Amino acid sequence: MHENEIAVIVDIDGTSLGTEQIRKGTFIECLSNMHKDRESIDRIYESTVGTNSDYLHRILQEEWHEFESKDLFDAFRAQRKNLFKEKTKDGIPVMPGVIESFEFFRNNGIPLGAYTSTDRTETTENLSKAVYNERRYNLLDYINECHITTGDEVLEGKPSPEGYLKTAKKMGIQQFGNVIGFDDSPHGILSLLKAGMIPIWIPDLIKPKPGTMVGNLAIISNGNENVTVRVCGTMKDAIPFIESIINRCKGPNAVRAEH
Repeated sequence: MHENEIAVIVDIDGTSLGTEQIRKGTFIECLSNMHKDRESIDRIYESTVGTNSDYLHRILQEEWHEFESKDLFDAFRAQRKNLFKEKTKDGIPVMPGVIESFEFFRNNGIPLGAYTSTDRTETTENLSKAVYNERRYNLLDYINECHITTGDEVLEGKPSPEGYLKTAKKMGIQQFGNVIGFDDSPHGILSLLKAGMIPIWIPDLIKPKPGTMVGNLAIISNGNENVTVRVCGTMKDAIPFIESIINRCKGPNAVRAEH
């Protein structure tokens, strides 16, 4: 990949596939069965969206000491996985605008990779049973499986940049300034910022906080400073912005990208 070319890396859960609502449902059901209060359940889920299982385990231990038992946590994870499989046996909805965006990337020769906190086995299975407009899709037809990084391949989950950087390297990318990343969680957006990429926030369960939006930009905290990131309702809504980057990279003789 040349320095002036662009690439795209997408998050999967909540950004490409509508799995986040389903995962939240399994989280609520399993913890409610353990007689945990709903306010705490909702607060913890929101604070851990996009992170890996190690991070979730640590937060659960801080809230409820019985989760210091790894056996209990493993049983909790297994129960959630079984519930998730049952709820998605007929397919998983694709997020709005994703198929159109993936077609746009393919038509314009834009390399596409993915990074998710979910493990490899479940990720492959989920991508293969996507549903959009009552039609089944295998999103691996758009994303080279060799260009996917999963949660079991990284030492540090989001908001560490490790997963996005590893994906870029798998794609043969050395310069990250023209890599556009889509994520639905603040943890993921911070990962992209730390990786030196261009983040686009597609909010799903977690929305920008009141008073933090300026036009289509959201103000978020990045350590000791506040930064602004682009927010789009769907991945497809970001296509005009991506076209502007394509044209900038091509120079003054650029033509409009192909839809």
